Amino acid sequence: ISIVNASDLCLKCGACYSICPVNAIELAGDIECQPVINDQCTGCGKCLRVCPGIYPLKTGEEDPMLGHVEKCYIGYSSDQEIRFRASSGGIITSLNIYLLQNKIIDGVICIRQSKKSIFKNEVILAASENDILSASGSRYAPAFVCSGIKDLPLKDKGKYAIVGKPCDIQAISKYSEFSEKYNFIKIAIFCARTPSMSATRDILKTYDVDHEKTGSIQYRGNGWPGYFTAYSENGEILFRKKYREIWDKILCKREHSNVRCFFCHDCTGEHADISVG
Repeated sequence: ISIVNASDLCLKCGACYSICPVNAIELAGDIECQPVINDQCTGCGKCLRVCPGIYPLKTGEEDPMLGHVEKCYIGYSSDQEIRFRASSGGIITSLNIYLLQNKIIDGVICIRQSKKSIFKNEVILAASENDILSASGSRYAPAFVCSGIKDLPLKDKGKYAIVGKPCDIQAISKYSEFSEKYNFIKIAIFCARTPSMSATRDILKTYDVDHEKTGSIQYRGNGWPGYFTAYSENGEILFRKKYREIWDKILCKREHSNVRCFFCHDCTGEHADISVG
């Protein structure tokens, strides 16, 4: 994993952290986290074998863009509130609520803004509709969603939906080759690369938004294609700009981009059970 970091191939999925049998990998850093090896490493190599950054899975075996396809659908959430607050239709939010309410799964592994800092994401096990709603909408920053396999209270042989970028889904697929402890429904979000968390900081700085007064950030939502919105601690709007303007001006800047994302061969999540975009 040190080689992966040095080569700028880390995709911030967190699978190496979860697979390590001796807890030799930590996710370290203030704003820009990365996996760091400690002196407990035994050199077993499992971390590299689950890494989608250095060893991606094969794609395009049937359809060159989508891989194996059972069916394609177009649609949106029939819940108007979910649809309005979502990035693009609210399908994943509504799907996860359906899976949970019908006891098809035991929970959803997903991310939301950390309660500790607007510059961090947190992985949660959503076990209620409110939990799922708290994680709705896009997060344009590294997430380490696969770290939840290790850190969340998952039960043996439990069935969980996991929502992630295509690279996260590849990591989960590789992880499942090593362990059958959990059953996953893999839900991928189409991805055009992940900005670093420094991009969010740059947005607030560019538009003179006081990050110390900012309680939460919504990258998309309030219609489509939506708005980037910064809220105060009590929910007042401090700043709002059209999402596309923020993406074009700051979020997509090369200086805020993960180098490995430019080599991506799987923007549509070919290894997921369901891909949404």
